[in-house]
Amino acid sequence: MRIAGEGCDSGNRASIAGGEVDITGFTRKILRVRKSGGALLYAGYIYLLLLVLGPMVWTAVVAAPGFEKAYGAMRFFARLFLRLGRVPITVRGVAHLNPAAHFIVVSNHCSYADGPILAAALPIHTSYVAKAELTRNAVSRLFFTRLRTAFVERFDRHRGTTDARKVIRLAQGGRSFIFFPEGTFYDIPGLQAFRMGAFLTAARAGVPVVPVAIRGSRSFLRGDTWFPRRAAIDVRVCAPIPPEGNDWEAAVRLRDAARADILKYCGEPDLEGRTSTFKKEVSV
Repeated sequence: MRIAGEGCDSGNRASIAGGEVDITGFTRKILRVRKSGGALLYAGYIYLLLLVLGPMVWTAVVAAPGFEKAYGAMRFFARLFLRLGRVPITVRGVAHLNPAAHFIVVSNHCSYADGPILAAALPIHTSYVAKAELTRNAVSRLFFTRLRTAFVERFDRHRGTTDARKVIRLAQGGRSFIFFPEGTFYDIPGLQAFRMGAFLTAARAGVPVVPVAIRGSRSFLRGDTWFPRRAAIDVRVCAPIPPEGNDWEAAVRLRDAARADILKYCGEPDLEGRTSTFKKEVSV
């Protein structure tokens, strides 16, 4: 093989038996194939981890004697999964979380991985607020019940109101919660409008809101593809925001302040108020 050509093309083409081959284009194709193969191997490895660790974490949580041990088991396996999956995670601002205090944590929602990421990142034992649909499956119902998850009905207004009042009473009794106030996530990047449940709970219970911004989880596992990809995760814990009253206006102020903090650090655009006709909701 000899390098042929003139001018700027001389380093990019080779002559073979009178023909020319674009070396640059051929190399790019090889690199794309190699990258695709590596991505497939990584995704397969992640699903193998889930297949192995999933039954183990379920058994450990269900068999644990009490909430503290159950949550500790979930945190252990969440951290183990991220470590074995070679998912680097950086956590900033954990000094804002006092394990002896009570608060409402609110976070942006980008991926199915957000729950385990928060369990691994936050050094606290707290309950999640989740959709009531999770109770329809016996396996998931038992798992999340052991973690003292509060279930809220999304489609029946009367039941949803009753569930929300129960969460407020639990918060008034000293239980901390994690909310995803967007309610769901979509297949496009961006911070959606926040629903009011978390902030009404904080205002009525008289406890501060702690905003937490997750960055990178959408790149790791997009809800519309179920194809894990290599990505680095960044979790930013912001300063607690105390309520200034217990009425609707106080809750709105909490919402706006928390959303501004999360928007600052989540690395995604602000989609509040934009049309939803181009979005596809991911069932979460």
